[in-house]
Amino acid sequence: MKRNIKILVILLGCTEIALANEQQSTRGPIVTPAFQNPIHPEDLSTSANPQYTVKSSGRYYFTNHISRNHNTAAGVVILINASNVTLDLNAKSLVPTVSGSLATGTGIAVARGRSNIQVMNGFIYSHDSSGTQKLNTGIDLSETSLSSGSGTSYSIKLQDLDITRCKLNGISGTAINDLTIQNCSANNGSGASTVNGITLTTVNNLIIKNCNFTKNISSGGNCSALKLTDCIDGLIENCDLGETQTTGDSIDPIGIYLEYSSLGCRNLTFKKINTSGSVASGSTGGTAKGLFVADSNGASRNLRFEDCLFNNITSTGNVRNIDLVDCAECKFYRCQANGGSSSSSGSDVHAVALGDNVANCYLEDVTANGNYNAANSGIKGFRIACTNTTLVRCIANNNYSTNTGASSSVYVYGFSVEANDNTFIECQANGNMTQAAAAVTCAGFYSSASTNNRFEKCIANRNRSTSTSSAVVAAGFILAGAETRSQIIGCEASHNLVGDATSSNGSARAYGIYFNGSSPAVNCSVKNCNLHYNTVGSSGSGKAFGFYDNSASPSTSLLIGNIAMGQGQCLGTTLGAALQWNANSEPSASQNYFFKHAGTGDDPRQMISEVPRQNFGSISTAVVNWQNISVF
Repeated sequence: MKRNIKILVILLGCTEIALANEQQSTRGPIVTPAFQNPIHPEDLSTSANPQYTVKSSGRYYFTNHISRNHNTAAGVVILINASNVTLDLNAKSLVPTVSGSLATGTGIAVARGRSNIQVMNGFIYSHDSSGTQKLNTGIDLSETSLSSGSGTSYSIKLQDLDITRCKLNGISGTAINDLTIQNCSANNGSGASTVNGITLTTVNNLIIKNCNFTKNISSGGNCSALKLTDCIDGLIENCDLGETQTTGDSIDPIGIYLEYSSLGCRNLTFKKINTSGSVASGSTGGTAKGLFVADSNGASRNLRFEDCLFNNITSTGNVRNIDLVDCAECKFYRCQANGGSSSSSGSDVHAVALGDNVANCYLEDVTANGNYNAANSGIKGFRIACTNTTLVRCIANNNYSTNTGASSSVYVYGFSVEANDNTFIECQANGNMTQAAAAVTCAGFYSSASTNNRFEKCIANRNRSTSTSSAVVAAGFILAGAETRSQIIGCEASHNLVGDATSSNGSARAYGIYFNGSSPAVNCSVKNCNLHYNTVGSSGSGKAFGFYDNSASPSTSLLIGNIAMGQGQCLGTTLGAALQWNANSEPSASQNYFFKHAGTGDDPRQMISEVPRQNFGSISTAVVNWQNISVF
């Protein structure tokens, strides 16, 4: 019985083999895809433009290094003028010759309107062996002049390509659907006009992965590592776009430049992108930017940035690590805008700048730390001039000015809020500092002439104005310029300092929360905040306050359940018979709470309970939950 089963299995196996052989003979022999079309160096013309044209579909490859060796001024070396083409450089190079007099041209061009194109696996050198640049563009994906190409191209892929020292663009393309650029580099040398590592216009479904577009340099125009115009739907991931440089005056180096022409850039995601190290030099340097979303009347939208670095952006002019002039519904997660610096007079540093045409954005775990200015101008960790934007756990720490002159422009703000309806949750602004010997302000959070901003569970500690000779201000929170209906809830503002810890000017002021200006805050509220040990120099004559309302008329703002400790006593002998606050003048010493107005007002003891520190434990359990506590 067992022997019969074995025979049956053998017969079945033979049948399967026979069937397989029959099927194989029906299909014909198995053919491994191969390169049918070799391109030899001698196949290239020494006079025609282009030197070599791919005219039909198929798979092509370089048999050896290819030289651009003719004298057509703007010549193309390889032109792909057909669809369904694969060009494999076969680990070989396209390189100019020493004898050529060419100063412009294109390495590889794809006629516009072609589809299913792949270029891969090789090198394009713009410079000859003497170091002279010979190519304007490494790869042009939308050539029209030689091919009369038109329309939209589809399904183009560039992979494993290294392009160096082109004068204008490493890679350029227009009107493409489904473009993939993977494992490529475009590191261009100095150009006398606008230089881009890669520039793309009207591309839909764009993927760029594992690429390096660094050290692009220009001396005569703006310079970008990656410039996208009207591009929609895409992913740019794990790319290095840093060290973009400009060497002329008023020229901008930009890591990522998103520009508007008709549609703007939309639905793009950037992950693990590094644009750090952009530099603008010159006697009047341009504005150096890690990310720039240009003015587009709200057309650019739904841009997403995750784990991106926009650090160490420097200029002799202005600095914007992140600069959103105009966009909507943009999101940033775990991004950094640290270490930006300017050294030119009148030039400011805004690490994260969201302009007045920006709206409905969201930032989470974004940092703007350690940015500094050596000139007589200001610093803002976050400049929020947009509306309806939410920031969660964002941090602006240790931003500082090293200018010790008498300029009144050397303010330092961790967060500067200049528009309405923004929310800050668990954000921090600590250790920011100005050293100017002038009446300047350093604040963790500064909001002016805006409406309905909300600061919840935020921390603003150790912000400092160090001058001992001027009427400087240091504060955790400042609401100024008739700020209306804004709220500071559950926040901490402590250890903000004026002076150098041993002395301060008599007009210097330190505040936990400061309602400031000739038209101070209106209908604002401060609830459940801790305002502790804001101080002046120990031997100085400045003053410190936990909370200060500068309104000369009866305040319409509301304080609920706050605790101020260590700034000084508020109640007692300072009250007149009518229980007014200090007859519209400051006290002679620091106070935990101070309200500046001349009206009869309410009895402050109805809203503030005051106790020495040694008795705080007993009173803190007895006050009603809306009452504020002053501990001296």
